[in-house]
Amino acid sequence: MTASVFFLAVGSGASVLCGLLSYLASRHQRLLVVRPAAGPCLMGAAVAACVALASLLQVRGPATAVFMVVLLLMAVWSIVPAATAFYRQQGMRR
Repeated sequence: MTASVFFLAVGSGASVLCGLLSYLASRHQRLLVVRPAAGPCLMGAAVAACVALASLLQVRGPATAVFMVVLLLMAVWSIVPAATAFYRQQGMRR
């Protein structure tokens, strides 16, 4: 595995982790039954965002790296709530 593939994988994974952790810190999250503490979730999200940006800056330019992180965050923030609502609705039907 080349270094660029490694840095892209780490950056993408850290971006998705950042999105999940920041979603879990929200009052309106429905992924978990009991809402976790917001402070540690937001701290972990900030660390994951820094890791994502640092690793993507190793293989892409600054504008592209920031765009990639923001794009993955928007995807997570759009897909996770919709998928959670869908699965909860399917569970109520059964």
